[in-house]
Amino acid sequence: MEDGNFISNIAIVGLGLIGGSYAMALRQKTSGKIFGIDIDERVLEKAVCCGVIDQGSTDVHEILSKSEIVIL
Repeated sequence: MEDGNFISNIAIVGLGLIGGSYAMALRQKTSGKIFGIDIDERVLEKAVCCGVIDQGSTDVHEILSKSEIVIL
């Protein structure tokens, strides 16, 4: 941690109520990237447009290869 901020890249699997809430809370605390994984591409597009995540994908392997922490 640096100045109380996480510097890791974080993947969140599922951007429903709980996953989306985690992403919004982490957005305020991390200097790393926040990635989202979901089966619904519309959810991912909306999360990126709203600034909740930096990148989203339905391909688990694409996101996990970039992530140091995974939240299920």
